[in-house]
Amino acid sequence: MSLKIIDLSMPIENDILSEEVAPKINYISHTKGALYLGMGLLWKGENFLKKLINAIKILIRGRTLKPADFKDNMGLSTEFVKLSTHTGTHVDSPYHYGPLGRDISEIPLEPFFNDAVVLDFSQRNSCLEISKEEIEKKLKEIGYLLKKDDIVLLRTGGEKYWGSSDYTSKYVGLSVEGLDFLLDLGVQVIGTDGFGLDQPFQWMHDNYIESKDKSYLWPVHIHGRKRPYYMIEKLGNLQSLDNPFGFKVAAFPVKVKKASAGLAIIEEN
Repeated sequence: MSLKIIDLSMPIENDILSEEVAPKINYISHTKGALYLGMGLLWKGENFLKKLINAIKILIRGRTLKPADFKDNMGLSTEFVKLSTHTGTHVDSPYHYGPLGRDISEIPLEPFFNDAVVLDFSQRNSCLEISKEEIEKKLKEIGYLLKKDDIVLLRTGGEKYWGSSDYTSKYVGLSVEGLDFLLDLGVQVIGTDGFGLDQPFQWMHDNYIESKDKSYLWPVHIHGRKRPYYMIEKLGNLQSLDNPFGFKVAAFPVKVKKASAGLAIIEEN
């Protein structure tokens, strides 16, 4: 029996409109890479003065590495990336929700490799949050009984707007009641193909301004202060899953010290 793996993660791209804070990637070619390797050997020492002395000695002796010193006149390529930990497909840690929660470098890995189920709400015609009743109905429709530690993936249809500014607004979030329903069943990891599990920013803002009710502002995130859980945002390729369940998901976050989130790799077995 062959193993089928489906990548459910979104890429990190330069200047992409679907990111709130667009990443910046500086690509260093193989030719320039040779110069960078040479500079790395040049600039060595315990402090600035020792680094400067070492650099001067190497330059005087003419021992700096150049592209011509490498086979095929090429060194090694590399990239310098400046981004938010919430760029691309990533896991939000409880610290993101409040200062008492675990940060992304402290969380255990066990919750991030488990049986999973995808709940497809992409044909839904409401702009309101996904309710507990809708989740119960969808589970009954696909004939699946949620169990402890299952990973739940919500398909909202948001992925089709990836790459455009509409991605930040053309999706629906999860209700707090729906979140509690999943947590009560022992679910620890919940993912979405949208920008986040809360409603779009403008929707939350407009409802708050009109009502002055603070519960409209990031309620699903903030609920994590009372009931810690893990959120996977910006999933992709959910439509490629052959069945709504019967597969595993691996979503191990990158451990960034004292950070609120870490980039994740999502796959199906």
